[in-house]
Parts: sequence; C-alpha cells; structure tokens
Amino acid sequence: MIPHKLDNFYRLVILALSLSLPATVTKLVGFCLIVGLGFLACSPDLPEPTADFYAKQGWSQYKSGQYGDAKSSFELSQRLNQDSAEASLGLGWLAFVESADLQTAKGQLENALLLANQDGNQDLLNDARAGLAGINLSLELYQDAIKYGEQIEDGYQFTRGRPNFGYRELTLLLAISYFHLGNYDESVEKIQQLNPKFSWQPDDSPGKILKELEKRS
Repeated sequence: MIPHKLDNFYRLVILALSLSLPATVTKLVGFCLIVGLGFLACSPDLPEPTADFYAKQGWSQYKSGQYGDAKSSFELSQRLNQDSAEASLGLGWLAFVESADLQTAKGQLENALLLANQDGNQDLLNDARAGLAGINLSLELYQDAIKYGEQIEDGYQFTRGRPNFGYRELTLLLAISYFHLGNYDESVEKIQQLNPKFSWQPDDSPGKILKELEKRS
C-alpha cells in the first residue's frame, strides 16, 4: 500500500501537471508515477541497523555531549549484542561521567574489560582500565586504582569525549593512590614525572607530598 502522505504528494503533482500539459502527456506522466509508486511500495526493506552501528552512534553522541541519546544508543547496541564491548564501555563511562553512579559504571567497565580481553582490542582495554582506575580512586579503593592504572599503555589519551584523561591525569591518579596507601617513594616517583624538580626524603613530612599533589590536582 502506498503511504497516505506520499500518495497525496503524487496526486498533487499529477494535478499540477494536468493544469498545464496536454491530456496525452498528463496520462503518460500519471502512468509513470503510478508505476514508480508501485515499485517503491514493493521494494524490500532496508537492512536493520546493527549493534556496531548503534555503538558508533552512541560514541558520536557522547562526544558531542548528548548523553541521554548516547545512553539510548548504547542500550540498543547491548540489546542487539550482549557481547558488545563498545556498548558496555559507553554505558560505563556514561554512568561515571554523567550520573556518578559508580557501582553501575564499575560493573559495565569490568564487563567491557572482559570482552575486550577476549578480542585483544588494546584501545578498548586502555579505555576500560582508565575508567576503572578513576572509579576505584573515587571509591577509595586505591590498590585497585593502581592495578588498573599501571596496566595502561604509555602515551594513553582518552579521545572519546569527556573527561580529558591522558598521561598527566593518569600519573597524578597513581601518585595520589600510592600516597593514600603510604607508599611515599612510589608517589614521589610519579610526581617527579610531572615535576622533575620536586624532591622528598624519608625524613621529610608526608605533608610535603600532599601539598604537591594538591597543587597539581
């Protein structure tokens, strides 16, 4: 069946032509339009979008700050393919950045990490680890923050949108985590990667390290 609006449109075209063209031409045009409509009505449906399509759409929306739309796209992707690492990654970062729902974020990113490990996708692994490092720092689970942070490749940069998370932020995250565990030497080592002039000796107060961390945060 020809859609009502489309049918009306073609009727208007035929009517307009009939007011200015000879009857023979009008009949010919009308016949062609009817044949065209019949072909359109019988043409096969376009293929359904895939999980990958919705995941890519979700990241595009995420990058432009359309978080509600991004969440819907990632959920559609996950519904079509429960093993979509991109969908889990997107939902995890959204829960972390947009709603601060740390437990949901952690669960989604752990799932993304598991799926990315199976595929050996290093970019996805780094993005999942970066999110998990940040979440565990927020939860004051410093050992876990270090575990994930230290596995991220050198030169890493999160490029999908907010937050701005790269080498500097990762190094600072690790310095803070080591400090809270009382591993001052490791904390200082990370700080010196950001500020080579900083020095600290075991006889110095830990407050000196804390002051430097606050300065760089």
